Amino acid sequence: MTFRLTCRRRARAAAVLSLALAAMLVPTAAHAAETPGGTRTDPVPLPVATLDAAFVASNAHLDSGSGTGQYRNNVAWYSLTPVADVELSIRATALEPVWDTTLEVWAGDVLVDEIDDHSDLDAALAVDLEAGTSYLIGLGSYHRQADWPFKGAATLTFSTRVPTAPSGLVGEPLDGSVSLRWAPPTDLAGGIDTYEVLCAAAGEEEEVCSTRYGWDPEPAETIRGLTNGEPYTFRVVATNLIGRSEASAPVTVTPRVPTTTTVTVDPADLTTGDTFDVLVDVSELPDTSAEESDDRTRDMDPGDEEPSTRPAVGTVDVTVGDASYDDLELVDGRVVVDGLEATAGALTVTARYAGSDEVQASSGTLELDVAKRADSVTLDVPDLRLGQQVRPVATSASGLPVTLTATGACTAAGGVVTGTGAGDCVVTAATAGDRETQAASATTTVRVTVAPAALGVDLAARAGDRAAGAAVTATGQGLRPGSDVTLVVHSTPRTLATGTVGADGTVSLTGALPTGLEVGSHRIVVGAVAFDGTALTSEVGFTVASDGTILSIAGVPAVLAVTGAEPVTAAGLAAAWIVLGAALLLVARRRTAA
Repeated sequence: MTFRLTCRRRARAAAVLSLALAAMLVPTAAHAAETPGGTRTDPVPLPVATLDAAFVASNAHLDSGSGTGQYRNNVAWYSLTPVADVELSIRATALEPVWDTTLEVWAGDVLVDEIDDHSDLDAALAVDLEAGTSYLIGLGSYHRQADWPFKGAATLTFSTRVPTAPSGLVGEPLDGSVSLRWAPPTDLAGGIDTYEVLCAAAGEEEEVCSTRYGWDPEPAETIRGLTNGEPYTFRVVATNLIGRSEASAPVTVTPRVPTTTTVTVDPADLTTGDTFDVLVDVSELPDTSAEESDDRTRDMDPGDEEPSTRPAVGTVDVTVGDASYDDLELVDGRVVVDGLEATAGALTVTARYAGSDEVQASSGTLELDVAKRADSVTLDVPDLRLGQQVRPVATSASGLPVTLTATGACTAAGGVVTGTGAGDCVVTAATAGDRETQAASATTTVRVTVAPAALGVDLAARAGDRAAGAAVTATGQGLRPGSDVTLVVHSTPRTLATGTVGADGTVSLTGALPTGLEVGSHRIVVGAVAFDGTALTSEVGFTVASDGTILSIAGVPAVLAVTGAEPVTAAGLAAAWIVLGAALLLVARRRTAA
């Protein structure tokens, strides 16, 4: 098995057993936010309760150079006497502003170990300490003086154990590689300085195939140089200065070329009844990160660059709504399902690429909202007169039923529009739409007119006829619908008939002269209300002889009430006079004929 390694490092010694030993501190200083160190001759006892702890140390107050018994500059000293043999890791992490830390450990005049890592790294070391031996731990700085931060506070972290195992290892298959991610150990044991990735192909021995360095390195790695279609098992080990953790739980991943499946439709915007095609494109995503040009000196033209994708081969299963189209062969990475008819509403199109041993399966889904087809309504309404009923012509382009509504001077019911007042009548014809068709409407405004107000009364008798029982008729137009009309004979008022004006503004009353009318002159008066609210009267006079017969008849045309309000226009009033004149002429002719 051959792996392409991202980096290598000398393997550490076998993991040591974790120790959690108490330190003998003589005496133990109170744990403070910051504990400045002492001098070499007067060190500060290490202010921790166990050797798996941390505190903030400082050398900011010191100024000293390297020399006998001091390896670096500005060293702050802390003392420690362990009660048992122990391997101890020490890590110095500079606090803001960051400065270049150093560490050194002495047993008397003997330098046990020292470290000065790069300025951007923590100084850290591991030392074997013997029980009962007094040690000096020194936090120093690389520079004694400088124009930048060169000393200050730092967190000293101690540990006597290895980390716990990393967890949550997962792998993503790629083209000839696997991308791994994991969770850091729950117990960092002073800090992780390395992650080792262990790899094993099927039937082969496990080996370290990659290493990530640095304090608390990113818990992720990509392992390259693998064979597509073959399974690999991976584990991860965390290390600190003491040693290696237990390995994580394994994960087995088979590298395959990733693919993407994209679904589109043509046309992109669909309406009910449209014919459309479904286009499925499947592309492979090969790993080109490690490919090198055969001729590095050749001038590269943008057109010469290798594409980052390539058409996939194989078959695709496509579903369009409830319809399925299986095992469709890709041609240059594409499948087309053509000649489909769109139906209004939500439409889901899904394509599933099966992949192969060396190529990953993938799928794509497209959610569509197919619009309903548009509709239109035509409406034709003639002008109306008060009380008139018409049936408008209203149709929809789709053939869906049309419903009429009306506002203003009219009403609509059962497809019939009725004029109910004078003025504008607004008629609307609308369809409710259906699953495939949008609702639509059309509106028109027509004028509702009222006939000129006119009121007349006629006594159907002639001279010599008996007055008692003679028929009396009153008619009117242009009156207020629903208002009362009375027909009364005077001089002693007696009501001959009453009635109500109809919805069309007309009225017709019939009565008869009563018996016992006194000898002399009498009037028959009809009273009504014009459409505009003006009181209106009309009358006919007659004379009764001593023998109870009619001597003469004389008509009086309709007149306004004493308010003087104009119920109609001059032209309308003239028309009313003509109507009444014709009625009186007819009465006169009857009398002449008699």
